[in-house]
Amino acid sequence: MNLEDQKVLFNIFHDGTLFEIIEDDGDYLITIEIQYLAERVKVVFDLFHIQLRKPNGIFFKDSESDRVVDDVSKIKEMELEILHTELKEERISIFCGNEENNNYGFLMIEAEDIQIFDQEHKDLELNELKKMTQDYWNEFKQD
Repeated sequence: MNLEDQKVLFNIFHDGTLFEIIEDDGDYLITIEIQYLAERVKVVFDLFHIQLRKPNGIFFKDSESDRVVDDVSKIKEMELEILHTELKEERISIFCGNEENNNYGFLMIEAEDIQIFDQEHKDLELNELKKMTQDYWNEFKQD
């Protein structure tokens, strides 16, 4: 998945919460809780899994203090909500925050590839996710 598609993926997960980040054999497995989109796959679902393949880094930089957190277990504890994604210096830059803790900043991710999975770990293509998102927003506008 190229960088532009990675950016699109994280923008699709806007309003989702980083629920879990696990390092696994050099890759990172990230669980994103975003019920309104996950239930489009199966009504009882509330999350997606993504795998960062061949990652070159993942860290959180606080927007006020510039403090950097690169321990994924500490990033996971922040329960960050994805707000906006852009590309910066050949990386994915995800503006996110936790309103309860008043903690906002940028989650920086660099990976050669990203794979998307549903809650049962079945492969999903980015185009499938784009269509689900578009369908959701079209229905939302009609209500």
